[in-house]
Amino acid sequence: SSFIVTNFSKENIILVDGKGKKDEAVIKAYRKLLNDGLSKAGIKDTVKYVKSESYLSKTFSDHLRKDKVNVLVVPSNDFSYVSSFFNNLNNLSIKWNYKDYKFVVFGTDEWLKYEDIDTYYKNRFNVHIPSPVYVNFYDTLRTIPFIKSFRNKYASDPDKYAMMGFDIAYFYLGGYLQRGKMFATELDRYDIELVNTAFRYKRINETSGFLNTNVYILKYEDFRLIPQKR
Repeated sequence: SSFIVTNFSKENIILVDGKGKKDEAVIKAYRKLLNDGLSKAGIKDTVKYVKSESYLSKTFSDHLRKDKVNVLVVPSNDFSYVSSFFNNLNNLSIKWNYKDYKFVVFGTDEWLKYEDIDTYYKNRFNVHIPSPVYVNFYDTLRTIPFIKSFRNKYASDPDKYAMMGFDIAYFYLGGYLQRGKMFATELDRYDIELVNTAFRYKRINETSGFLNTNVYILKYEDFRLIPQKR
């Protein structure tokens, strides 16, 4: 939501309701965060809200704008619903009166598992997905050397748990080697580049512990997932 407010506050933002009770809490939280963020940014128009049963009806199409990017926020983890959404959105977008409309779709990290959804749709509609992890397989400084080293030692490719274990060990052991016992109280001051994820710790208040606030915003671009600058 903060990424949308920062990068798309002047565009046409539409929150599409999910299907089922599982999505209700997420929809409610998303709606509040988006509206609060836009309000702080001085944007008077609130986020447009479309219920699931009408997300591609005339009610939905009337909310679309030709002069702005239509930012469709779909925080649903229901595969059948998401699949149907893309099929219908594609059918709408190829109609002559909508062919010049621009779309950006925001989903959830569960969408990374949805291999059955046509990658063409993900690219065409500029799908953005938040994710706690991102592996850049083109990184010659960290990722490629790590994979080569792992292959040499174990004669296999590292899976996500191998990368996660390396990152955790490298972060914490490195911090303790540098700062000793003080490291436990200075997590928010320690920042290093890792392979699978990142640790961006923040203290919620003076008496609390630390919370890792790192999240990547990944965009489908040229049939690849590209992390976006925040």
